[in-house]
Amino acid sequence: MKKTIIIFFCFLLSLALPIYGAGRIMLPVFLKDKLIENLPADAKLDIGDFKSKSNLSILYQDVSFTNGNVSFNFEQALIIPRLSISNPIIIEIPKLRIESFDNLIILNNLFIKVFPKGQSKKDLTFGGEIKSLTSEELFVAKDVEFLITEFGNAQPKVEVLSEEMHSQYDSPIGKVIFFLSNVKLSLTEGQNLNLSLQGDNIKLDLSNLGYENENRKLYSSNARLSLAIKKQDTWKMPIEMNLENVVSETSDFSEQVTILAVASWEDQSIGCGIQDLIKGITKCGQIVDVTDITVDINDEKGSLKFAGDGYCVAPNSGCPQRIYSKVYSSNTTEIFTNIMSSGLINPLIGGILLGGLLSSPLQETDVYDNEVKIDVLGTQIFMNDEPLIK
Repeated sequence: MKKTIIIFFCFLLSLALPIYGAGRIMLPVFLKDKLIENLPADAKLDIGDFKSKSNLSILYQDVSFTNGNVSFNFEQALIIPRLSISNPIIIEIPKLRIESFDNLIILNNLFIKVFPKGQSKKDLTFGGEIKSLTSEELFVAKDVEFLITEFGNAQPKVEVLSEEMHSQYDSPIGKVIFFLSNVKLSLTEGQNLNLSLQGDNIKLDLSNLGYENENRKLYSSNARLSLAIKKQDTWKMPIEMNLENVVSETSDFSEQVTILAVASWEDQSIGCGIQDLIKGITKCGQIVDVTDITVDINDEKGSLKFAGDGYCVAPNSGCPQRIYSKVYSSNTTEIFTNIMSSGLINPLIGGILLGGLLSSPLQETDVYDNEVKIDVLGTQIFMNDEPLIK
């Protein structure tokens, strides 16, 4: 009896191994074809090599994906199978490079979780296209198809962990370099987009922004960023950023910095969807206005607040820029000593602003000592309604 059982299991094993082996060979090829077949019309995908592992994980190598003005490049991407609908899709990428016209982002050691919504077991089929796939392989196949074809419709939640994030942005007035470690990113996409980002040991290099100053670098022990892209009268992007324990190359800067703003696209964006905006399609226009701006710099030595609205402030907006703002300060001389020594602002502009604040005392507030009004109309700058240059 025992010998019969052994023979029976050996027989089953002899059948199962070829089927399993065939699945491992066929699945990556099938998924690559599926990926290319379901790409958007203006997207391009190149995959250098691919293979499946014994646990049905699939390793793709030398991958390049371009969609609109954005390209994603990585040497390896490992898709780990989920054998339960309640589990997320997991992707591991040692190094991801994201490029657009004026921006470069590099993420190291990514661990990505994608939580698809609204899937059920009945979705796990390809209509018999590959009958030899097991149910586990169908999970993997469906996961990859979902990532390519359903991302915009299924409104997934994505969580990303990354060891390091490097970003380089070529702005109209110079290069901005950004570094963050222990990155935690959460993104939810549907009709709107919501993103939150948190990390440690931030470095913000502004040394090439405007006039060059090698000391114009800020460091923070903790950073939090949240933004959303929402359709209201036009498309808008509210932004909130918080930095803690900020220091510069030469001195302490501030215990806390908070930045709030709302960026708005042009009117023609009304007819565009969220994916059109992300891809930077020309017909959707661009961000032109940045309003509801608040920058708070708070320290035991003093505080500084900038509040204002900017219209037509983006390059090539096609209209004269208009900025209406006020600057408030307490312990004005002390807080400006920190800011000036950091090199964050031009010494000439800082001196003019400091003089304007000290000459504009507030009488009826317990929060701030001084206030100055700054307006910009085209190329003209006004301080307290008087032209700065007469």
